[in-house]
Amino acid sequence: MFSGLVWAKSSVWKASKDGNDIYLAGTMHILTNEDYPLPNQFNEAFQKGQLITFETDIATVASIEFQRNFLNAMALSADEPRLMQQLTKETRQALEKKLASHAIPLTQFNNFKISMVLLNLALAEYRALGFTAPGVDATFHQKAVEQNKAIAALETPEEQINFLASMSDANAEQLVRYTLKDLENMPDYVSQLKSAWRTGNLPLFTEIGIKPFMDDYPHIYHIIIKARNDNWLAKIDEYIQTAEIESLFVGALHLAGPDGLVAQLKKQGYEVQQLE
Repeated sequence: MFSGLVWAKSSVWKASKDGNDIYLAGTMHILTNEDYPLPNQFNEAFQKGQLITFETDIATVASIEFQRNFLNAMALSADEPRLMQQLTKETRQALEKKLASHAIPLTQFNNFKISMVLLNLALAEYRALGFTAPGVDATFHQKAVEQNKAIAALETPEEQINFLASMSDANAEQLVRYTLKDLENMPDYVSQLKSAWRTGNLPLFTEIGIKPFMDDYPHIYHIIIKARNDNWLAKIDEYIQTAEIESLFVGALHLAGPDGLVAQLKKQGYEVQQLE
């Protein structure tokens, strides 16, 4: 399954500058049981880190209050067209059929933004492929709590909600068609994605995850990937000023491509080493 094992590395990097170090651990937010145990390099980054940093406050994201705020942000306002009105009959029927294969009725999303529908559909597809285990982030957040390690976040939960809601700025008809087309090749895509993640194959990550995103939805790519990476780089520059070692656990796609953290840190004069 992991055709990229010849890469023989990991999705963990050590970045150094001015005598100080940080670790970047590229994560997948959900995994299958067979993905455990994780590559040892993740444990190395965790053990070396004196401050463990995640994309957001994982404990808060798991709270009922966050779920309530998320639903409110995803709800359509009174003057926005309902979901059914945003899609052609053909696309609506195709989406309805796909959701029905997971026993999810399309009608329950009529008063929500299109991103709400597609997020639920994507999660259902991943679960159908066996992705029912906690992701790397949740696993190491739990370990950090158990070991009383210092924990930090790059973004607030509210910012995370805004990023997800911003996906609905795209044309709903085009976004649904694009998503349904992608889902036709979901098993093969996921196999390549896991291979790229497990072996830290950034060129493959760029090819299958970053480039299509940049080409087809540059606006969403800018919001979800580039702008966030730029904000995180500023935080990394603060981290590297201290002798304390910080380990960042962020989605692996944020490490890949021309705007990825690995490429950007190299441009800024960091020595970046992929852990083997």
